[in-house]
Amino acid sequence: MHVLLTAPGFEAALIEEIDRQDAGDAKLLANGVVGLEARCPPEATDFVFARHILFDAAEIRGESVSALADGALFPWVPILDADEEPWELLAFIPDEHLEAHVLERRAELVGEKIAEALKKRRKRVLRRKVESARKLAQVLLVDRDRGFASLADRLTLPGGGVWPSAFPAGRAEIADDWDAPSSAYRKLEEALAWLPVKVRPKDRVVDLGAAPGGWTHVALRLGAEVQAIDKAELDSKIAANPRLIRVAKDAFNFEPEDPPVDWLLTDVIAEPEKLLSLLLRWTKNNWCKHFVAHLKFKGDANYGLIDEALRELRAAGYKGVRAKKLLHDKNEVTLMA
Repeated sequence: MHVLLTAPGFEAALIEEIDRQDAGDAKLLANGVVGLEARCPPEATDFVFARHILFDAAEIRGESVSALADGALFPWVPILDADEEPWELLAFIPDEHLEAHVLERRAELVGEKIAEALKKRRKRVLRRKVESARKLAQVLLVDRDRGFASLADRLTLPGGGVWPSAFPAGRAEIADDWDAPSSAYRKLEEALAWLPVKVRPKDRVVDLGAAPGGWTHVALRLGAEVQAIDKAELDSKIAANPRLIRVAKDAFNFEPEDPPVDWLLTDVIAEPEKLLSLLLRWTKNNWCKHFVAHLKFKGDANYGLIDEALRELRAAGYKGVRAKKLLHDKNEVTLMA
């Protein structure tokens, strides 16, 4: 069984997505955690509403930290013994657990106990434990005496991204930025953390619906040259930046000069169908090389639009496009390529 992590409250959306794709039999395991008996290849489990996965996970139980650690480690030892490649160990909990502080520390202790056991009996295996290795050992605690353990290789997806994610539980760590004009900067920072390609100095960036400037701020901080498109004024903290050009125009009527630009960014508030139409106009006309855009939903009635978006964007040549309901997203989905 694969174990998928999603945002609490979006478990039904993930199960519906799995059913819609006939990808297997899914069931709720805990808040924010869904089990999947898959009928699809591992690369097809990169679901929109799954932020992380434990491939071929086994349930572990134990009243003590040592018992949980032993339950995870016992099946791993012969595999790690036989391998000569590096491996990574992650231990974590789901989002928003009622006893998050206590359970998070318990997960840390399980990870420490696994390392301690290897130090005593398998030092050569422990020496190969590194960050960001292809082989990934994971422990997910869903309660103090119950969890899931997995040892499997990360996959490299066609666009260069990895699955499972590069972050424990799919939670990319975003630093506080007190200079940002709004908290929306976190959503773009998180999307860029997921992408294999980054915004670089002197990249040409268009931010549609930019005001007050949270996403423009991120692009400027990374050294890009930004056109911020919005009838509303930008925050004074960024308005005077010499690499910024503000265009007082409606985001849906703007066309770039000398396309393609390096990046299209948009967190504009609009119906998801209207935003998708805007994004397809840009991508089908080859006006941008890369993009980060949000589809904002009301309720859960139209999530099937995301499948259409992915088909259309891939047909437009963006083979590595991903759609994810990320940690800092509300009822919205990030499209990125």
